[in-house]
Amino acid sequence: MAHQVKMEAHVRDVLNKDVTFHVKNDGGVLGTLMVSKGGVEWRPAHKSVKTIRMNWRQFAKAMTINGG
Repeated sequence: MAHQVKMEAHVRDVLNKDVTFHVKNDGGVLGTLMVSKGGVEWRPAHKSVKTIRMNWRQFAKAMTINGG
């Protein structure tokens, strides 16, 4: 399963605009990851699934716990 990740970068440093990653696989769009100076946000492709928002501390904790 090959994944395709595209990035939209508005500025070099992440300031007031998010850096946006569009994530796809062979089956279609998985979702959009937005990175900002305040944290990260994951918007799944399926509108029925809620957007997940985390500040950097929450993200670091989740990656440490779930990253194994």
